[in-house]
Amino acid sequence: MNWCQKHWDDLRTALDRKGLTEFIADSEEEAARRMAAFSAEEGDPKDSFDPLFMCHIRVNTRMMEDIGMFMECPLCILLRDNDQSKVDNWLDGVTTEAWMYARDIGLIKEDG
Repeated sequence: MNWCQKHWDDLRTALDRKGLTEFIADSEEEAARRMAAFSAEEGDPKDSFDPLFMCHIRVNTRMMEDIGMFMECPLCILLRDNDQSKVDNWLDGVTTEAWMYARDIGLIKEDG
């Protein structure tokens, strides 16, 4: 599942709007470490949380459930009907889930 640059940037912008940018890993190595810890449910979830990874996996997993394996950007697939609101809804949904998770594990306060 290869995300196009535009939709990757849109995801990062949506995360930034929700105040989650500070929790994104600074390097590929750090992202891989967090990914492994998060997947294995090891240690404190505050140490393995990466909203970019979380949203990326959520979109990819859901799209595979809905349409099967694909090689193009999952959000570009949603645009086949020329309906930008589908992309906007997905981005809002996954970033809201990430925000709620960050709140639930104590990384952010309810008031943002």
